[in-house]
Amino acid sequence: MPRLVIPILALLIFSAPMASAVYSVKQGGFLYEVWYHIYSNGTSALIHIGVENYNIACGMTSCWAEVYDAYEYLLYYDGSNLYLLNFTPALREMLPKNMTNMTIYPPFFHDIFYLNGSWYVNLTSRAYPEGSFKSIDLNPVYRLSEDFCVELVNVTVTTKTENKTINGWEIVIPEEFREDPVFADFFIAENASVYNWSEVRRWIDIEKWHHFVPNSSNFPVYFLLKKGDQVRRVTLLYINTTDGLNGFWFPEDVKIVNVTLCKPTPTIINETTTSSTPRRKHKICGPGVVMLLFLIPPLIFSKIGRK
Repeated sequence: MPRLVIPILALLIFSAPMASAVYSVKQGGFLYEVWYHIYSNGTSALIHIGVENYNIACGMTSCWAEVYDAYEYLLYYDGSNLYLLNFTPALREMLPKNMTNMTIYPPFFHDIFYLNGSWYVNLTSRAYPEGSFKSIDLNPVYRLSEDFCVELVNVTVTTKTENKTINGWEIVIPEEFREDPVFADFFIAENASVYNWSEVRRWIDIEKWHHFVPNSSNFPVYFLLKKGDQVRRVTLLYINTTDGLNGFWFPEDVKIVNVTLCKPTPTIINETTTSSTPRRKHKICGPGVVMLLFLIPPLIFSKIGRK
């Protein structure tokens, strides 16, 4: 029987729109999958990043590895600084005034693109009243402004091009992470024997994917910027590999931003253009159903017990 994993969210919203605080997740495991996709407009970038924690599930006759906890984030990079975007305040502002105390569940990011001088983000989420299983579906397309507020728009998308530079610096995903020039996808195991478990091999053809066994207390996830002989490293997050796999954290210089609706609250703006759904490969799609955990706002640690 497939298991439905529903993260329990603890919500604490900053009154300030931006804050400097180390955001971390403490969640042990034996196998992580880490992926990220860089969307650049030539001067800035949105980076869609996720960490998926595997566990063993069993049916009547066999067992397999599946995703039990999944964490998904959107970072904004201006060429110098990284910002971790929390869309919960904007989603809450979309609710009727008598429903703003509802629990907002983690959004799925479906499309991210740049058009006519603006970033656009399409996501879905759900809002639940306390003690009820009846939900309100939220499926906005947001246009992101420079001050991290968003407008609701209606955009039709079919094709898209991707820029592989930021301010003249070439975006380079390290070969050991890279699946294509702007997309990384790889596995990290607590020890080498995990990759030989029959439960893992039954569901993941591990030889076809980059995979690691860490040999230090942390494992940096990063990309490079190159210009001639100059190389800069941009670290997105660190995997805590002290005595196995024990969660992850973002660098202390990553600023956490609460994204809100632009004021006054706009009406939906209808636009039509062409773009395509971004590439996001899922290798696990059968036994488990996973709801992705987005950003639990700063000053608290997100912790979800392993099922």
